[in-house]
Amino acid sequence: MNRLDELTAVREAKWVKQVRGAFAGIGITVGALCFGIVSIILLGAITAALGIRERPTVRILQGNYIQVGFAGFAALYLLWQSDWDQYIKIRRPTPEDIGWILVIPILFTLLPIALQPLLTALGLPHPHPGTGSEQIALETRPLLWPIAFVGLYLFAAPAEELVYRGILQGRLRKVFGTFGVVLLGGVLFGFMHFL
Repeated sequence: MNRLDELTAVREAKWVKQVRGAFAGIGITVGALCFGIVSIILLGAITAALGIRERPTVRILQGNYIQVGFAGFAALYLLWQSDWDQYIKIRRPTPEDIGWILVIPILFTLLPIALQPLLTALGLPHPHPGTGSEQIALETRPLLWPIAFVGLYLFAAPAEELVYRGILQGRLRKVFGTFGVVLLGGVLFGFMHFL
């Protein structure tokens, strides 16, 4: 085999690995989504059977049911792979990290409150986020804010990050460079949210 044939074989092997990696990424996305849909159905049925579906605390957490499935998918995937270090990178947060962790949720909570009067005064249309009773419950019952905080920031966000930044991007990193990981990971993350 001459040098040109060797280079061609290496390029073809890389291309095949990238195609397999892309399909693995699609499989991870679809698998996590399927687990999420099953968890929505199961948790909805359980809360309905217990007669607690309409309680404000449950209504607030309903938006996080899909992440319960994501967490289950991630746990099973990590058990199957048995290589946690490849997918989970934990570091001590810096003071700047802690500042952002505390400030961002407050800003996201206050932004719609601050913008609505401004947009109304300017005569501009503005969205009305969260028209369901869970939004009304949060606006009128601040004692529910800690429950929403725990559900979203301490459970849902880490479960989603584990699946997409940990598992999906970790798997894609094996065969793609940074640009490919970010591009394909972003497309798959957006695809899941689109569905």
